[in-house]
Amino acid sequence: MGKRGGRGKIATHIRLQESMEGAVAQAQKAPTATTDPNEAAALNDVFAKLGQKAAASWNTTGDPCSGTATDGTDINDSSINPAIKCDCSDQNNTVCHITRLSFDINTLSGPVPKELGNLTNLISLGFGSNNFNGSLPSELGSLFNLEQLYIDSAGLSGALPSSFSKLTRMKILWASDNNFTGQIPDYIGGWNLTDLDFSYNQLSGNFPSWASDKKLQLYLVANNFVIDRSNSSRSMTDSNNNFYQTDDATLGPASYNVRKTSSPIWAVSNVGKFMDTLASDGNYMIFYSSQSQNTLASELFQSARMSPSSLRYYGIGLENGNYNVTLQFAELGFTESQSWRGTGRRVFDIYVQGERKEQNFDIRKAVGGKSNTAIKKDYTIHVTKNIVEIHLFWAGKGTCCIPSQGYYGPSISALSVTPSTLLNYYVFFV
Repeated sequence: MGKRGGRGKIATHIRLQESMEGAVAQAQKAPTATTDPNEAAALNDVFAKLGQKAAASWNTTGDPCSGTATDGTDINDSSINPAIKCDCSDQNNTVCHITRLSFDINTLSGPVPKELGNLTNLISLGFGSNNFNGSLPSELGSLFNLEQLYIDSAGLSGALPSSFSKLTRMKILWASDNNFTGQIPDYIGGWNLTDLDFSYNQLSGNFPSWASDKKLQLYLVANNFVIDRSNSSRSMTDSNNNFYQTDDATLGPASYNVRKTSSPIWAVSNVGKFMDTLASDGNYMIFYSSQSQNTLASELFQSARMSPSSLRYYGIGLENGNYNVTLQFAELGFTESQSWRGTGRRVFDIYVQGERKEQNFDIRKAVGGKSNTAIKKDYTIHVTKNIVEIHLFWAGKGTCCIPSQGYYGPSISALSVTPSTLLNYYVFFV
């Protein structure tokens, strides 16, 4: 029995040895994936211009597409910057292409390297929160596969290159808090966009016609657009046959506007200047093109006026008596994203006739954390001196810099003041 047991152990050892030798032979035959040489050269050129070098965590073999560039590590991991991600499935798993590149949140300066245009397999590119200067290089128009471009707070200026018309796969463009000028190019309407943020720039011209696409999350606050209100946010009648006048006055850091053609007379005033933003002027408006929830009058919520400190509305020349005041809000500036962009909080106080009705009012919190969802606040007041005053005041609460620098303060989409006893007499403002 002992001898048979010994022979059995020897046989098992031989079989294991043969199996190991077979595995080694297969491993020796398995091809090794390497980075496309043209892309490796382009990446080296980009880093040379930026004064950067490959992180040791993803350049583990001397080849860019190794280490964290090919494993499950998140490209936004703060310990890896700059960072790339690669797809190594090409040519029977022998060639790797660089599909994602991020070097945001650095202190990089100078022009954006035009050599980025040679990384033609990029799907995602991010270099926001830097100190670049000048315009975007036209060579980026060669990134035909690009779907995501994150360039917010990058220090950029000028117009978008005409070569960007070729970027028809683009889904997400975050370009807020720069100094882009001119009109939003018409060709952007031909992109496959879901998210577009041009807040806090110096863009001008007409509001783009394609902005009415209900699938598009659009953010254009603090620019210099001429808004065509013939089809949106115009004076309108809601589902209850109430007539709303349009509040389209351009207000600055300390200004007011009086609408003398209405009866009674309406006035609006703004006090305050947004901190830490390139868009120090502008009309302090938010525009939103998609359908808002929890309302039958979605047109009222395609725009909102906001203020960095104090926003007041006055109705002048009202008959004394009891009135119903309705204030309508929807959070148009913050997304419901699980990323940092979804963590913004707009908090302010509401005063009517000098009495504080709401303290630390948070629009989105009031509707269960949802964006683009309407909410009404109703109050009954007594007018004794023919004037009604509605005051929205920022007391320093909430976030200041999401999704862009200087993004906070009260916001309102529509308001109405109606006599309690005369159902056919309306005083509305939006």
